[in-house]
Amino acid sequence: MNDILTSRFKNYPNKNFIFYNNDIIQYKDFYYFVRNAEKNLTNIKYEYVGIKIQDKLKLLIAISALNRLGKIPVIYPNLPNLEDYINQTQVPITVEDKDITCNNKKCAYKKIEINLDNTQLVLFTSGTTNIPKPCELTYRNFCESSNAWNKAIHFNENNIYLNHMPLNHVSGLCIFFRSLHLNFSMLLDDFNTNQYFEKLKKYNVTHVSMVPSMLNQIIQKYKSCKELKILKALIIGGSSISKQLKDKMIKNDLPAYMSYGMTETTSGIAGYWICKSNAYEKHNDVNIYVKNNLAHIKSKTIMKKYMNEKQSNDYFNTNDIIKIKKDNSFNILGRADDVIISGGENISLEYVKKHIEKIDGVDFCKLKKVESSTWGQVLHASIKCSKNITEHSIRRKLNERLANYMIPKIIIII
Repeated sequence: MNDILTSRFKNYPNKNFIFYNNDIIQYKDFYYFVRNAEKNLTNIKYEYVGIKIQDKLKLLIAISALNRLGKIPVIYPNLPNLEDYINQTQVPITVEDKDITCNNKKCAYKKIEINLDNTQLVLFTSGTTNIPKPCELTYRNFCESSNAWNKAIHFNENNIYLNHMPLNHVSGLCIFFRSLHLNFSMLLDDFNTNQYFEKLKKYNVTHVSMVPSMLNQIIQKYKSCKELKILKALIIGGSSISKQLKDKMIKNDLPAYMSYGMTETTSGIAGYWICKSNAYEKHNDVNIYVKNNLAHIKSKTIMKKYMNEKQSNDYFNTNDIIKIKKDNSFNILGRADDVIISGGENISLEYVKKHIEKIDGVDFCKLKKVESSTWGQVLHASIKCSKNITEHSIRRKLNERLANYMIPKIIIII
């Protein structure tokens, strides 16, 4: 496969590709950013390259430049428990924000050939019983995902997709690749409810992805969500949704599309329009069947493998309990493991429990899953201590060890 970025540069050099920090970045600008970064990274000898970059545009530049050099970026999150991620891969961090500059100095274009079955990058997902696991996703995975989403949503070249999802997650990165593969524009931003609707109008946004907790924050801020009717699609995924929130979306006739997928499947592989249905329908070329009540998936979007493990061969066995209906649509009934999904993030109870019980003076911890209309699910912790330890001191120590979303919402000292 010829690289798509060079094709976009040659055929649409002046088209607006990314809106970021009040700047308009055309294809030619992004291409030159990548080509100049490519030159700066050319001395890297490793095949797998650890990167931890907070600036969203620089992260996309780094990924694209390393891919063009035949390298595989391992994308690390900016979290307190980063050491656990590095221990999983044994890939050190080589590229950070300081190593990438947004230099759009003109240079000769360079055409490269890409093997679709090669790993394009490594992203982390939560393991079923332990720490997050590194997933190797291929060029084919991302291309197939973009094409399947296109058949479900019907994008066009005039669309503008607001991407405020984290780029170290498959949700945010897939939006970038969709915009590149399908030739529409992307507004790259952080999630912030301030002037949210004004921003949608200013940039003529047509599509947005978010998790239920984001929509709840918008409703709490504006006491309404009817302004989202201007969108062509509001894609909701990442966690279960409360009946209260679903009813609000239906009442306001929002163009909401409920998505089901995970890092291992390169984002969503099924979905439904909330005002038309209440069961998931498989995306194009996806096969889902049930074995022991659990969803098993076959698709060309399935990851190549977990890093350092056997290849998946386009199959993935989930821990999601589903029920398939006569029309082949399906409903998700829950999970069969110790993982909860809170605000779109997978959290392993065993992993959190292990970190809590490492705190000096903590004898043991019991965690409980609790349904939440805002977050989908949250953790509550009951902790027995041998010393006089306060909830505040436990939270302070956990903030040094865990991502904020992993820390129990309620901690009770018993």
